[in-house]
Formats: sequence, C-alpha cells, structure tokens
Amino acid sequence: MQQAVCGLLATWGMPVEDAHCTVESLKGADSVIVTNALMGAVPASDIDGQRLPDEDGLCHRINEALLG
Repeated sequence: MQQAVCGLLATWGMPVEDAHCTVESLKGADSVIVTNALMGAVPASDIDGQRLPDEDGLCHRINEALLG
C-alpha cells in the first residue's frame, strides 16, 4: 500500500521522499499518513500525545483512487 500511495501522490505532482523520521520531525509535519492493506491511507491524529493538523481529506481522495 505504501508503494501504491507514493506512486499515486507522485502522479498528482506531490513530493514523495523516503527518509528516516524521528518522533520530533513527525510532530512538526503538516500531516502524517499511515498506510496498510486493510484500511488504505489513514491520517494520524496524534503522535506521543501531541495533536496533529487535519489532512484536508487527502486520505479520502487517495483511498477513492486506489480502492474505489
């Protein structure tokens, strides 16, 4: 699923980078998307007790494109 999501985002012109992330870098992200084969793409709502920003429906658009 990660590979499919990254490929889709790249075709949509969004930057995709494979990098090691720390908890602190994730806390500072605009959004964090978690992927798995069962649920597709889902937004992380908080990390280590810190609330993350809403992702403006991106996961819904990803899942519609990939899962129908």
